[in-house]
Amino acid sequence: MKKFLRWLPALLLFSAVSVACSDDPDNPTPEPDPNPTPGTKVEAQTTEGADITLVATSTDKIEWQVTPHSECLSYRVEFKMRARFAEDYRMALRTEPDMSYEEYTKVRMFATDGTGAGAWKGAVDGVGEPRDFSTDMTIFQGVMIPDAEYQIMVWGCRTDDGNNPAEYTEMTVKTNSAGELIGNPEVTLSVITNTRYTQVTYTPNEDCAGFFWWELARADFDEFFESGGTEKEFMDIACSYVLDYATEKVVNVRDLLAWGDKDTRSTAVAIAMDGNLTRNPTIFYAHYDLKEPDPNVAPAKYSCEFVKCSSMMLRFDVTFESETTKWVYYCLNPSGGQLPNNEYDLVLNGGWMVSKDDPYQWQYVEPDTDYSIFITATNTDEQVLKMEELGLCQTKPIGTFDQPKDLMKWEKVDGNDKTKFRINFYPDEEQIACYFFMTLEKGMCYPDPVTGGMTDIDLTDPANVETMRMYMIQHANINTPLAGKAEAYFTYTACEPDTDYVTFVLAETWDGNFVDVQYMNVRTAPNDGGEDPKVEFGEDAVDKDNMRWSVEFIPNEDVYSMRYLVCTEDDASARIDDLESATDEEKLMAWTEYVMGEAAMTNYGVTTTSEGKITDDMLALAIGIGKNHETGKDVVSDLAVMRLNYDTMESEVLTLGQEAQKAIAKAVAERFEAEKTARVAAKPLPGYGGAHVRIRN
Repeated sequence: MKKFLRWLPALLLFSAVSVACSDDPDNPTPEPDPNPTPGTKVEAQTTEGADITLVATSTDKIEWQVTPHSECLSYRVEFKMRARFAEDYRMALRTEPDMSYEEYTKVRMFATDGTGAGAWKGAVDGVGEPRDFSTDMTIFQGVMIPDAEYQIMVWGCRTDDGNNPAEYTEMTVKTNSAGELIGNPEVTLSVITNTRYTQVTYTPNEDCAGFFWWELARADFDEFFESGGTEKEFMDIACSYVLDYATEKVVNVRDLLAWGDKDTRSTAVAIAMDGNLTRNPTIFYAHYDLKEPDPNVAPAKYSCEFVKCSSMMLRFDVTFESETTKWVYYCLNPSGGQLPNNEYDLVLNGGWMVSKDDPYQWQYVEPDTDYSIFITATNTDEQVLKMEELGLCQTKPIGTFDQPKDLMKWEKVDGNDKTKFRINFYPDEEQIACYFFMTLEKGMCYPDPVTGGMTDIDLTDPANVETMRMYMIQHANINTPLAGKAEAYFTYTACEPDTDYVTFVLAETWDGNFVDVQYMNVRTAPNDGGEDPKVEFGEDAVDKDNMRWSVEFIPNEDVYSMRYLVCTEDDASARIDDLESATDEEKLMAWTEYVMGEAAMTNYGVTTTSEGKITDDMLALAIGIGKNHETGKDVVSDLAVMRLNYDTMESEVLTLGQEAQKAIAKAVAERFEAEKTARVAAKPLPGYGGAHVRIRN
């Protein structure tokens, strides 16, 4: 993040000004006040501009009004931290040194790439009405900080669509102070480096309720203060580079190659705050460098050679020496692709990273094409070898589709689940180069591989086999037999219950010929539900490093739909006035309403794991919905509750009053029935899970 070189002159341009875009020598634009008071009302000087009026300020919010003049048909508004906008302007001057500040605001606010400022309607029939704005609106992204300066920027426009800018006005505003610093919030920074990677750990003390963290080039950090920048100005800029602050320990690992300069000296910075977001005026920072390569560590060594290729698969063998930790390769047609410039380009831009134990020594390729492999490797000291190019190999043209089916055996695993099924594959390890496989819901539409339009023709019809071959080669997932282990499996997930699917497989041999398309019909189990729905908890785990709690929810076979979530106890109990004195029935009603609300997730009554961020005492809640088939009515399970104690990080399953459970069940069932009737469920495509597979996007 090389963001700071001599930005202070740009910051001095940020006085509250009003600039009319007029070249009329008879009506020159008056000179603005070079040192206005922050928050002063700024008035437009032409009928095509808009006035800015400050309404209110607090520690975390700014409110203002914009009033368009009679010929200001629309206007654009942007709100930014003042020092950060000055920094952005300074960066723009690097490539456009003659760009004026006003011109930069125009370029910035009228950008057409989605980053431009929002537009609002202006005067109607010559009358402009004031419009209220605040930092609670999406006009501002980030955290409002007490005692910080911000910039309100407005461009009045001559047309009603937020274009054709006419006059610019701006106002500098400042949030209120939150009072004296409470305690002594601090952040301790510890750094570990090697010849390529850096790891910075930011650890707040007990007084630190939150902190911003940032890493930048050491030269930029030094230059800022050498140019006369103050700690307060630096802190404002540092707090503007992230959308939110951290509340617990952060561990950040960076690959310095990604900066394009592995010799860059760096600085890590933390801004510590108390519970009111008042900032400690001390900047906590650590300077660090990459380690120099150890001359006593032997360079990486490996050997790589082509083995064989088909029309769509290339196989090569790699042998590592003990000093080699991993190697990186990129396989492409030298005449038809962007070649890597050097070993660092190869590492950063698209190379496959392979470790010693990684079995993938193959590459999906195009038929009848020349290929080269570009390779580099790293040793135990993360030193990168000079890139080399390994020969040429020409893939075969696509052959015939007449190979025996015994070369590509497959089967559906026994058992019938309502949302998933598993397929086992047994390709002939010696003769099969690769195989394509996919699943479609029977009768669904899919892209025609020839026309590109949508079609629903029956791909199991022998008359459509050419279309199916082409479709699978273009869209299906691809796998290859692994050395020493030909068997593989794939599990299709996110299926609809009681639904017909068709699974296809197409395999290629090393001579470029194919075992033609085979298919298998699969029907998922019905999702009927039963009269005794119940949800229990499986394993739960606490990740203290990242403060995450994951919980497994296990519904029984009578559950056809399950509502579940992980949340804070306070969130689930928002409707309870006094949680400590609340009865079981009051807790159950509140928690049931919460899990039945929009915050919860729903599935077809299958085992799943969910997690939440640990910020307080936590709850895992779940309700299972079954069915009474005689009456056709839904049956609701007891509310399943697990609680995590924030102080001890221990969990327990809560058993609440059964009478209260029964009293609530009827109301929940009626609500769920009404919700189910109103809900229109969109069917997702089957998802995937398994082993030894590369998924094609």
